[in-house]
Amino acid sequence: MRGPGHLPAGLRGVRKRPDHAGQQPAAVDADAEPVAEIDAPEEVDLVFRLQRRLAFTAGVVFLAATLAVPVLSITWPAWYAVEARGGMTPNFAAVAFLLPAGYAAVALIYRRRADVYEERILGRREPDPSP
Repeated sequence: MRGPGHLPAGLRGVRKRPDHAGQQPAAVDADAEPVAEIDAPEEVDLVFRLQRRLAFTAGVVFLAATLAVPVLSITWPAWYAVEARGGMTPNFAAVAFLLPAGYAAVALIYRRRADVYEERILGRREPDPSP
């Protein structure tokens, strides 16, 4: 009896995707030839370190933007006391519009950078050495 990780020779290197009906994974026929995805431990470690640094940087930017509102409220009274446009104070405008836009920008930049790191370093496809 073969183990659960054994694939027939014709399916080696073929990617699997889950069948949304809840059954066994179905083979994706996009690969004409059997291929193997090669990820060396050094490459995985490099991507992990880059992702960790990117997450730390995004966290620092998020924290700085969040803490800027109360710091400005303490140090600059006009920040929350003087109405600028349409009855809004700069504090309200920042919290209502600038912070969400900034958070969305940080998330978008993070996602794109993380995808670039992973695509450039991991997932190289090489011909499967076993026929």
